[in-house]
Amino acid sequence: KARTSEIDQEGLQNGIAFIDEQMENTKNSLEKTELTLQALQKKIDMSGSKASEGPLSKIVLMKDRLAELEIQIQLGSSNIRALQSQLDSLQKRMTGSAELPEKEYQESERIKMQIETLQERKSMIYQRLGAVASDNREVMQIDEQIAQLQDQYVNILSTVKVSGDNKITGDLNAIWKSVLTKKNEEELQLLILKGQLRLYAGMIKNFEDKHPNLLNDAIEINRLERSKQFLTETLNSLIKQRESFALQMYGSPGNLKIIDPAKNPSPIYRKVYTNIFVSSILGLLIGVALAFGLEYLDNTIKSREHITALTNLPVIGTIPHIDVDEKVDVGKKIKSLPERLRFRKRWAQEEEDRNIIRKKAMISQLNPRSFVSESYRTLRTNIQFVHIDEPLKSLLISSPGPGEGKTTTAINTAISFADMGIKVCLVDADIRKPKYHLLFEISEAPGLADIVLNQAEIDSAIQQSSINNLSILTAGADATDHSEIFSSVRMSHLMNELEKRFDMVIYDSSPILLLTDTIILSSRVDGVMMVLKNNVTEKQAFLASLTALKNVRTNIVGIVFNDFNLERRGYYKYAYQGYYGYYGESKGRKRVNAKEKVEKS
Repeated sequence: KARTSEIDQEGLQNGIAFIDEQMENTKNSLEKTELTLQALQKKIDMSGSKASEGPLSKIVLMKDRLAELEIQIQLGSSNIRALQSQLDSLQKRMTGSAELPEKEYQESERIKMQIETLQERKSMIYQRLGAVASDNREVMQIDEQIAQLQDQYVNILSTVKVSGDNKITGDLNAIWKSVLTKKNEEELQLLILKGQLRLYAGMIKNFEDKHPNLLNDAIEINRLERSKQFLTETLNSLIKQRESFALQMYGSPGNLKIIDPAKNPSPIYRKVYTNIFVSSILGLLIGVALAFGLEYLDNTIKSREHITALTNLPVIGTIPHIDVDEKVDVGKKIKSLPERLRFRKRWAQEEEDRNIIRKKAMISQLNPRSFVSESYRTLRTNIQFVHIDEPLKSLLISSPGPGEGKTTTAINTAISFADMGIKVCLVDADIRKPKYHLLFEISEAPGLADIVLNQAEIDSAIQQSSINNLSILTAGADATDHSEIFSSVRMSHLMNELEKRFDMVIYDSSPILLLTDTIILSSRVDGVMMVLKNNVTEKQAFLASLTALKNVRTNIVGIVFNDFNLERRGYYKYAYQGYYGYYGESKGRKRVNAKEKVEKS
C-alpha cells in the first residue's frame, strides 16, 4: 500500500509537470496568433462591430450590383431590337413616312448627348472619390440636371406628329406613335443603365487598388480565428486536467484496500438460453440503431415527400427505373484472344454499351406501351397544363449534377410531344459533353456552336431524325468561350428563329452547379424543368440549384423525380402492363396472324 501511494504521487507530479510545459507552449502560440490576427484586422478594417460593414462585404455587394446591371442592359437591348422590328413591320403597312420632325429630332439628340456627358462626369467623380462621392455636392447637381433633361425629353415625345406624302390615319398611326415613344424611352433607360455600369466599374477598380490583397487577407483571418479558438479550447482543457491532477495528488492517500480474503474457485453456472436471448435482443437493437443511423446520415432525396418538404414547386413527373439488358463482362475473353481479334471484340463491346444507352434514352420510341413511356406521356400532359393560357414555346431541362437523367428526360419528352403532331426541335446545349450525334446516329457538325460563331447557317445545321415531327440541333464543333456563346446576341437571334419555326423547342443543357451555361440560358427560355434522381441527388445540391435559378428570375415549371422505386407501388405497374401492354401485344399478334392468312389465301 505504501509503495503504491508513492508510485501514484510520482505519476501525478510528472503529469502536472508535463501539463505545465504544454500550457506554456499553448499560451505562447495563442499570443502570437492574437497579435497576427489584430494586425490583419486593422489592415483591412474588419475590427468593427458589424462584419457586414467591412471591405470584403462591400466589394461583394458592388460586384453583385455590377452583374445585375449587365443583365438589365442585355434585356434592355433585346427590348429595343424587338421594338425596332415592330416599327419596321408597321412602316411597311403604312404609306408615307412616320418620323420625328427635323427640329424635334435634333433637340432629342442634343438631350441624349447631354445626359451621356453628365453620366461620364459622374463616373469620373466616383472613380476619384470612391463610395463617399454619393454625398458630393457636384454629384447631386448632376442628378438634378439629368432629371430635368429626362422631363424635357418626355415633353418632346409628347409633341410627335406623323407626316408623309400620304396622310396616315386610323389605328396604325396611334400604334406607331405608341411604339416609337416606348422605344425612345427604352433607349433613354439603357443610356442611364450604361452610365451606372461605368460608375460601378470605376468604384470596383478604385476599391481594388486600395485593397490589392483583400481576399488573401480575409482567408488568413479566418484561419487565424479558427487557430485561436482551437488554442483557447486546448488551454482550458489543460487547466482542467491540472486541477484534477492536483486534487488527486493532495486528496488521495492510496487506492488499495483488503476487503475480503481470497476464496477457493467454484464452478460457473452456464446460462445458455439466457445468454442467447439477451444476445438476440442486443443484436436486434444494434441493427435497428444502425439502420436509423445510416438513414439519418444519408442526405439524398428518396421520395416526393422529401421534395415537397424542401420547396413549394410542383412535382410534375415521376419516372420509374428503366430496365434494359446490362452489358456483359468480356474482359477475360478479350485477353484470351489473339492480338488480331482483340480490337474487333473491344469495338463490339463499345457498340453494345452504346446500344444500351440508346435503349434507355429512346424508350418512348422503342417500347411505347411500357409503363415508363406512359410516365413520360403523363409528364407531357402536366407540362401542357402548367401554362394552359400561354403555352410554353421553349423549355430547358437540366439537373443539379451529372448522371441524374436530364438527357433521357429531354429526349423522351420531345418524343412524347412529337407523337402528338407537334413540331419539336431538340437542342443539345451541353457543348462541353455533346452526345446527341451518337444517340441519333447523325452528323456532329454543323451545330449550335457553328451557327453562333457564324460558321454555318441554321438551315444546314437542323437535322431531321427518324421520328416524325422531331428535329435535332447538335452541339456542333467545340468552342473555347462557352459561356460567351450563350450570352451573345446571335444566340438570342437563334433562339427566336427556332421558336418561329417550331411549336416547341427543348434545350438539354449542362448541370446547374458545375457550369454557368445553364444559368445564362435559363433566363432566355419560357420555362425550366429540373430533374432529380432517386438516392443520387443531395438535398443541399437541390436547394443550391433552386437559389441559382431564382437569382436570375427563372420560371421554374416543376420538378421531375427520376429513377423512382416502384417496388412498394408495383401494383399499378403490373396492372398497367397486364391491362394495356399484354392486351396490345396479343391484339397485335392476332392482326399479324390474320394478315398472314390473307396473304397465303
